[in-house]
Amino acid sequence: FVEIKITNVRVNRNPDEFSFVDILFGLILLSLQELIISLTTNIEETSQILYKELNNYIKNKRKKK
Repeated sequence: FVEIKITNVRVNRNPDEFSFVDILFGLILLSLQELIISLTTNIEETSQILYKELNNYIKNKRKKK
């Protein structure tokens, strides 16, 4: 059993840094997102690339543990 405590403290998040919170909320680096959007032709293609890369990131993090 894992207890999650939600506090009323404001978190200052830097949109150009990737963190565990970004994984939880499905967010990614703003700069990476802008780069991928500039290289793709439509939103679906962008979403597929971001989904694939986020999964690769998570798999690599698990391997390092």
